Amino acid sequence: MPIPSVQALEQHLNISFSGEAPDRHQLRRSPYRNTYLLDDQGQVVGLHLGEEMEGSLELGEAFTDLKLLKIKSSRLREVIFKVDLPALDLLDLSECGLESFQLPYRFPRLKILILHHNPLPRVNLEGPELAALEIVDLSYCPLTQLRLSRPLPRLGYFYAYGCPLEAFSTDQNLPELQVLELRKTSLQTIQLESCPRIERLDLSGLQLQTFPPDMIHKLPALLTLVLKDNPIQNIPPELFDKDEGVWESVRDYFLELEKGQIINERAKLILVGNGRVGKTSLYKRLRGLDFDNHEPYTHGIKIGRLEKKDLPEAKTENLQFNVWDFGGQEIFYATHQFFLTDGALYILAWTDEQNVIPHRERDKETLPFDEKWQSCEYWLDTIRRRAATSPIVMVQTHSDKGKTPIDEVAFTKDPYRAECLNFSALKKYGLEELKETLTQKLNGLAMYGAEFPKTYEQVIAKIEYHKNADEGMISRQEFINKICREANINEGGEASLLDYLDKTGLIIYYPEHPKLKDKIYINPDWLTRQVYSLINNALHDTQGKITEAYLKEKLPHYQEAELIELFKAFELIFEVENEKERYWIAPQYLPDDLPDERAQEFFDQLFEMVSLGFVFRFSSFVPDNVMVNFLSRYGSLSKKNYWKNGLSFTKDRIPCIVKYQEDEKSIFVYTDLNKEGSKALLKEVCQAFSEFGKNARAEISVDNQHFVRYDKLKDWIKKEAPVIESLEGNILKMADFDFLFEIPTIKALKTPNQANLFYLIEQAFDDSGLKDFCFRYFNKVYGSFGSDSDKPPKIRALITYCRQHAQLPYLTEKIKEERPKMYAQYEKVLWIGDPDFSDQPQP
Repeated sequence: MPIPSVQALEQHLNISFSGEAPDRHQLRRSPYRNTYLLDDQGQVVGLHLGEEMEGSLELGEAFTDLKLLKIKSSRLREVIFKVDLPALDLLDLSECGLESFQLPYRFPRLKILILHHNPLPRVNLEGPELAALEIVDLSYCPLTQLRLSRPLPRLGYFYAYGCPLEAFSTDQNLPELQVLELRKTSLQTIQLESCPRIERLDLSGLQLQTFPPDMIHKLPALLTLVLKDNPIQNIPPELFDKDEGVWESVRDYFLELEKGQIINERAKLILVGNGRVGKTSLYKRLRGLDFDNHEPYTHGIKIGRLEKKDLPEAKTENLQFNVWDFGGQEIFYATHQFFLTDGALYILAWTDEQNVIPHRERDKETLPFDEKWQSCEYWLDTIRRRAATSPIVMVQTHSDKGKTPIDEVAFTKDPYRAECLNFSALKKYGLEELKETLTQKLNGLAMYGAEFPKTYEQVIAKIEYHKNADEGMISRQEFINKICREANINEGGEASLLDYLDKTGLIIYYPEHPKLKDKIYINPDWLTRQVYSLINNALHDTQGKITEAYLKEKLPHYQEAELIELFKAFELIFEVENEKERYWIAPQYLPDDLPDERAQEFFDQLFEMVSLGFVFRFSSFVPDNVMVNFLSRYGSLSKKNYWKNGLSFTKDRIPCIVKYQEDEKSIFVYTDLNKEGSKALLKEVCQAFSEFGKNARAEISVDNQHFVRYDKLKDWIKKEAPVIESLEGNILKMADFDFLFEIPTIKALKTPNQANLFYLIEQAFDDSGLKDFCFRYFNKVYGSFGSDSDKPPKIRALITYCRQHAQLPYLTEKIKEERPKMYAQYEKVLWIGDPDFSDQPQP
């Protein structure tokens, strides 16, 4: 039977309704347009209208009972309100063609106003009564000015991200505002008044040159501040240029600045390269010292300093450029990871190997036993794996003997982004250009020349006091109690202080390492002496065996627990315990072969029992730490059946043999494939090599004949592709590699109900959360998002991609992992029916 109120609206709007929504929630979320909602008296209280709405729409007496009005993705240019709408609490006019908008009448119950993605040059929120307004979304409208001049006592959430805003102001008190999203606007300044309850402020992707220091006192309830991708000059980028919230770091930094300010005159320079290429001679020339043709080898790391007189064009009045000169011998490569950090300036000193052969021949009696020559790519990759953004200067050191041609253009591009120079320490050729380049790079370092709290100088003075007392390491709590509190550092300000001290080379600190985050090495020179007193060629004679007697001999005042914990944390040693003694093994000093016939016999017998599981091969270079770290992780499981490039071990009664073939840059992994759990062990070992290899380009094979790129294989596993092309051009079954990866298991094999899947994703993720989710698991979809895309089209793109690439089960599994509570609410209806999403009207 026709409903009079519905018929009247159909005539007024010149449309035909498709049906009635069962409740308010379904009306708002339904993918179907032209639906309505009735109250108990048969009056229309909700409308969801569709794309055919265009031109101008007048809302008069026929709409006074409306509580919800949603008109989305239409071609409306104008909505004209003719009367008060006293019952309306939600107005959604998003993704229309609105060119103007105002609320001239009373809307005493309007709580939610959504206008995002409209071509609105201005929005007037100056209606006579908007006291109930709680949520406003104006995102991606071409607004250049926005002023909240009327009282909005209940406004809690305001979104204007993606607008080209040049000015934003709040003239009135906003006592309930909790969330303000202004990311990706064009604001160059920001100032907020009277927002006592704001908890989240997103200002990422703006053009802020400065962040107002007084805002730390105006926002007492703030919990999350996002400032990433801003050219802010008055905060060190290390403190604010992060994806996560940085409120505590920024607040504490400004609180310290209020006590007085100084200009940071400190920075860190790291010299790396093969042995005998002239790193120390280069450093001495920078200091104005004479060239020594018999310069002794650098063992481990030497720490020095450049001053203002050495680089007179440095932008600060004084200069303390802490220089770390890294020894080039292979024995030190693995331990160098202690000291390679981001935020420093790097010099890669290199030359043709022929230029250093005479020095090696002359000094061969004192040279290390394991001297090895590495390529420039090896050193650059090593730097980039540990310092992704630091500037690099590549210096060819023996230019007086003729320049070795290299592809300089290639080295200046990603991922290395290095600047290439020619230099001769003997002739001082290129010295002034080198100084000029170093000064330019130094002046560009984020922390150098920036303002820092004056209290930091008091901390540095106290650190020097403890160093002079021969203290090398203290706990984080001791640092806070002994140093920070005495220097009057505010509670909570330790994080930004430690970051500064670490980046400038005054301390060594590992906040991301779970086993070391509570230890602070206040004397880097002490730590290097400790490390290289222990890890050196003397261990070659003991085949890597470190006994307690050895520790006492090399380090009479050693702190066993702390130092051993450091080496174990970086997986450079492993512990061996037996009835007679306790000792540790440093794998890089193990012999090239098994130690004796008995060990060889045991290995041969075990090798007869196992089969090849997989081969892990590196295409360009093998990271120096890979086998050292692997042996350190699994060596304690081996019955002394290990050597420098391999081991056999048993875990959960499953045998495993790992052999590194240096000439093939390949690691062979064997196990008993007939034993239950063997494939799980292979997966664990494979993931370990992936972890240790990090960004190194790796390849993998299960038969040592057909290899595939490891990163491509991981990507195709996620896509659930049936086959993959090998590097040799053959088609391989993906099923042969499944055991090496975590494969999502879905209890129902049928395709999920894609309409309900849409609702699940829409409810589970806000816009930022959806972006992060896609970036982690569906990078190709993430890359296709347009800068102006709203959340619904992003969701549709994600579902369509997963349906076309057979990844819907993987998608639902990842949603379940990320949003378990929301997934549980939808799980019962998610696997009911199988409608084709592409055939449904777009929500």
